[in-house]
Amino acid sequence: MTKHVIAETDPLTTAGQWRGPCADDPAGWDLDAGDLIRWLKALRECGQCPVLQRCLQLRAEHWPQADPGRPVMNPKSVIWAGVAYSDEGRVMSEESLRYMAARRRLAPVRRQTSTDSARAAANRRAS
Repeated sequence: MTKHVIAETDPLTTAGQWRGPCADDPAGWDLDAGDLIRWLKALRECGQCPVLQRCLQLRAEHWPQADPGRPVMNPKSVIWAGVAYSDEGRVMSEESLRYMAARRRLAPVRRQTSTDSARAAANRRAS
């Protein structure tokens, strides 16, 4: 997740520190480090965040050409201002986050060999 320095003169900071809920649990907003429960909590907290408007301004400053239709222009692997972005910058729904979390929990898929394929076909014919 990209760290952004907030000026000490920003009214939404205390001694140069961000005061949003993401400051308490940055990994919850990081799609590379968090988990589903933290991501869903982050989405909820963003929607109720007292500094959401400032966060939206910062996103616009750092990604001025951000566009859901052009992922290359968006933030990557992060929840920012209530929007989840994939590692490619695609906007992700809660359903997409759930799918990504489920895929991460699964063990690697074993490559199927020709012997396995023949055995599976024989089993299907026998049943």
